[in-house]
Amino acid sequence: MKKIKKYILLVLSLVMLMTASPIQAKNEEDLSYWEDLYKIELKSVIAQLEEQDAMAHLPIYKAILDSKYELVQSNFGEKNGQLQSTYNAYMPNGGSIYYSDYLGYGVEVSQVYLNTADSNKYMNGTLTSSVLNVVIGHLPIIGTLLSYLNLRNDIVFRNVRNGTGRLYIMKSKSLDSESTVIFHWSTAPNVTYYSGARINYK
Repeated sequence: MKKIKKYILLVLSLVMLMTASPIQAKNEEDLSYWEDLYKIELKSVIAQLEEQDAMAHLPIYKAILDSKYELVQSNFGEKNGQLQSTYNAYMPNGGSIYYSDYLGYGVEVSQVYLNTADSNKYMNGTLTSSVLNVVIGHLPIIGTLLSYLNLRNDIVFRNVRNGTGRLYIMKSKSLDSESTVIFHWSTAPNVTYYSGARINYK
């Protein structure tokens, strides 16, 4: 009977991964929850970069996801070694974070975190640049406001609607190119940021 139960659990886990079902089905205190989240986020990043013909930026976003996942692993006692100093911000109304050099990768990064109402508008295509300008506030803008607003991704939107109801936008700029990616803000309304960040609260 135990073998049958284990087999059923294994099959259900595989089905969840293959269908990219909502990650909320697992407890956040379970490391496998974060492993699934990493795979889903990486898949959505690849799809979005392909649409922008910006696959050259994949190593940047993968490094960003890797650093975030390494932090999770360290919290579970699964990772040893020196990690970047991290801090926490509470953004119930949203806000933005700017790095002139993200984690020493030589990349300029802007992260824009939307509250529930603004996230819904974004997904419905009705969020305006004036609202986005308030969220970004006094921080530098990479590219144009319009370049933050025109991304669509069904995987991200599905996870947002089945998750926290919030998303965030990340824009990266290297010496010769830039790209924009949207994510499910799975830790909303909390944000983990790194030393060197400049922050604006909406």
